[in-house]
Amino acid sequence: MEPLRAVALTGLLVTCAVPAGAAVLRGCGFKGSDFANGPERWLLATASGLGLLALLYTLAGLGGLLAPVVVLALPLVLAAVALPIGRGLLGVKAAAPTGTSASHDPLWRAASGATGGALFVLALAVLVQDLAPPTDYDGLLYHLVAPQAFLAAQGIVYIPDNFSANLPALGEMLFVFGLAGGSDRAPQLLHGVAGGLACGLTYTFGARLFGPRPAAWGAAGLAATPLVSFLATRAYIDLFTVLFGLVALFGVVLYLGAREPAWLRLAGAGAGLALATKYSALTLVAVLGATLLTFAWKGGSAVRPGAAGRLRAALQAGGVFGATTGLVAAPWYARQALVLGNPVWPMYLGGRDWDATRVEQLTYFVAQYGTGHGWADWLLLPWNVYAHAWRFGHVPGAYPPVLALAAPLALLVPRSAGAASRWLLLIVAGAAVLWARGWQDLRFLLTIYPALALLGAAGVDAALGRVVEQGRWGGPVPEAGGRRAGRRRSWGRLARSWGAVAPGVVAMLVAALCLATAAWQVGRAWDTAGVVFGREPVDAFLGRRLPDFGAITKLNREVPAGRSALFLGGGQIWYCRPRCIPDPAHDNLLQWFVRPGAAGESLARLQHAGVSHILLSKVDFWYLEHQDPEDRLRRQLGHFYLFKADHLDLVYEDAWTEVYRGRW
Repeated sequence: MEPLRAVALTGLLVTCAVPAGAAVLRGCGFKGSDFANGPERWLLATASGLGLLALLYTLAGLGGLLAPVVVLALPLVLAAVALPIGRGLLGVKAAAPTGTSASHDPLWRAASGATGGALFVLALAVLVQDLAPPTDYDGLLYHLVAPQAFLAAQGIVYIPDNFSANLPALGEMLFVFGLAGGSDRAPQLLHGVAGGLACGLTYTFGARLFGPRPAAWGAAGLAATPLVSFLATRAYIDLFTVLFGLVALFGVVLYLGAREPAWLRLAGAGAGLALATKYSALTLVAVLGATLLTFAWKGGSAVRPGAAGRLRAALQAGGVFGATTGLVAAPWYARQALVLGNPVWPMYLGGRDWDATRVEQLTYFVAQYGTGHGWADWLLLPWNVYAHAWRFGHVPGAYPPVLALAAPLALLVPRSAGAASRWLLLIVAGAAVLWARGWQDLRFLLTIYPALALLGAAGVDAALGRVVEQGRWGGPVPEAGGRRAGRRRSWGRLARSWGAVAPGVVAMLVAALCLATAAWQVGRAWDTAGVVFGREPVDAFLGRRLPDFGAITKLNREVPAGRSALFLGGGQIWYCRPRCIPDPAHDNLLQWFVRPGAAGESLARLQHAGVSHILLSKVDFWYLEHQDPEDRLRRQLGHFYLFKADHLDLVYEDAWTEVYRGRW
């Protein structure tokens, strides 16, 4: 029953998003002929509709109107209102496909079949995992906790002691629909849908810019990237950021090619949605804005020549993009500034409940991601993000798409069709540099993964085209006689023969990537199939998957009504029935046992907060050892152990956690 409810709720929300998004596209000024094909139009409409729904839920939350009945009715009402506006756009006949035709040699056909089969199996494996009870760390910490708290309060409210739940949450606002419908599995399924939409848009945009063959390679390469499918099985918001960032990125690139204002408006809307979903989208949005200003300044104005015309063109393009971006992102950033005292709370400047000491410790831990910022680290960065991907965020398989290694080959795309590849290369390079200069968590780089995959695919395709047309990398093979010319002609024939079969070889490599990722996810899906199909009790499943589930079960039984439990190191509070205070910034030791200065002060604070039990997550502190070169947490734990000796009793312990009861 629970899996079916999740599917029904997610399907209903996505279905309602389609006409809503079509109306958004109409509002941006699009006509049916502006789209390359039907899939591009439908995928863009779905993405835009989800963004509009998230924005409307945000406005309802800020207005205190987030009652469950409003949450459930809003998509239906919006779809009914938008359908007459957007129906004409969705019903336009698709244009005939253009671009490079696919090869029909047996190797290509076999590779295409293997890729399609692997992607189908991968999608099924992701679906099965999405229909299981949520067990992901961040989802149980705040991605589910925040929208549930907003529903309970019928508005967007400040959530004390859980800083992550107070970050911009436009993506999480889409989760309120499933939660209001009684399903905590629908959010992760919806996040998986966002990943599928991103892969689909990668194909349609790639086919428009480079042709169907590199588009297919790029989209499949993105889907085969382990991080994408890993996140698609979780109630996270990273793939919403990718989806909205993808709309912004390709909207800008298509505007640069056609100067069609509708693409610029859509790009601004996508950029605003991405920013309101996650702070890390700022790097991509900043580069997109700079690229637009540069392009407009360079191109100038047909109405007013000279520097004045260039300035006018730059202000017009930048103004449309910036105003649209700001309008869409404004509700969340205004809320951060007005309620929390910092538009990017709590980063850099601190704000509500965050002083300089807390900001410094948070920055200290996040800054440990990556391999360093020295010259050698910068030179080795392209190698390190693959060879040492775990150090860039501690997420399995976080490395960029394998095809990204061939992205520089996109410079070989012929100039007649290569403007898009050069703009993409420029944007991707700028975003990557800003990321490398900041916090080197690969999830913060995820917004350019689709472009990296497409650039690599387009570069490989262009290189193969050079081989086929010229027989070698240099120029045409001369027909003059002589032994040397004969060797060159032989080499040319060999190169052309290789060029004829090489697309099939590349397709087989892409298929191998898809098969490997599918096999990995099938293993993970097998572990969840029992609970999805009713063969394993939910509590037994959670006990296997969550290291702290036994401790949380203990807290649910023993914490008295009206009292609370303090977490040290952990934060997966979704299954806590009493009030549980998580440790998302890993500074509860600092705040509760170090800064008070004395055991008596700590005791007074715990009593004032109604804390009766403390959960110590040993596994979290083992994990954090990799990010703590100064041994701060070890020293802070010393303060806790001194306090424990006089004021706490151990009431539960397993391999991962300890639970203490206060003697007060």
